[in-house]
Formats: sequence, C-alpha cells, structure tokens
Amino acid sequence: MKPYGRGSARHARSVTGALAGAPFAFTLSADDTVRTKPHPDPYMAAANRFGVPASACVAVEHSPDGTASAHAAGCAVLVVPSLLPVDPARGRTFARSLEEVDLGVLSDCLRRPGASGS
Repeated sequence: MKPYGRGSARHARSVTGALAGAPFAFTLSADDTVRTKPHPDPYMAAANRFGVPASACVAVEHSPDGTASAHAAGCAVLVVPSLLPVDPARGRTFARSLEEVDLGVLSDCLRRPGASGS
C-alpha cells in the first residue's frame, strides 16, 4: 500500500483540484465519517485504514479546521498555510510550500514534542 492517503472535508463528488490525479492509496471524504473536520474522525479513519495508530501519521494540512482535526486525532501536523492562518502550537511544523518538504521533514514532524496530540 502507498504510504499516503487523502482526506477531505468535502463530499466525494466534489473532491477535485490539483491533487485529484495523485496516486493516493485512498481518499476519504465527508461522506466516509459521521463527523468531518474539525473533529478527529477523518484522521482516525485514515489511520485505521492504514492499520496504524494516528500517532504514527503525519497530516499535511492547510486550514485551521483540518489542523485541529489532525491534532485532535493525535497526528503530527505539517501545516502549509493557504488562505486562512493557522496558529502555531505544540506538534505543528510549518512549511511555506510543499516544495520545502521531503522525507526528512516528515520524519522530523513525528519526533517533535507534542506530535502525538498532547
């Protein structure tokens, strides 16, 4: 299985955009969980689909609600801000662009204090 999935707060029929053709192992939408972002349900479902605890996952997020969702689930969070600002907090790493991100950055996210949502 590919080591990354996609989670969106949108309904499945509207999950499109720049990442639509990317080879994700799976995509979860608002249709796949009872509650969506900012609740932890989407990230808990993704971790469950991978068969790992959420604390073993790095969520790449761009919004305050998505960041709150990932953090509440216990994921480490890599924030690449978009239109709305995301406040700094324990367990959050910031990058200006995905072009700055490599496997080393993702690994560092998991080693940061508070990365497990604490």
